[in-house]
Amino acid sequence: AVHPAWAKDETNDSAKLVISGSEDGTAKLMHVGTKKIVASFPHSPPDTSPVAPGAAASASAEGLSVESVGICPTLPWCATAGVNGNCKIWDMASGRQRQCCAHPQS
Repeated sequence: AVHPAWAKDETNDSAKLVISGSEDGTAKLMHVGTKKIVASFPHSPPDTSPVAPGAAASASAEGLSVESVGICPTLPWCATAGVNGNCKIWDMASGRQRQCCAHPQS
């Protein structure tokens, strides 16, 4: 998703932001002008539970994937939604999660 202010005015350097979701459960916010990642949002952190010796790890990327992202046009917020049924609102300035809305039928 592209920051809405940049979509309307390509000369607005501070709004040259894009966000993308990933199969690893994160979303990355990137400044297009500098080509740098300015924030990473851990929508679905992987399971880091210890695995018993000889047992196969059952952690699958299928349940982690961030499938939808968006950027608020008026506030420094973005949203991520994943296959786990959660929609999360993030503060882009601090990188902190503001809200999590869980869908009961994920």
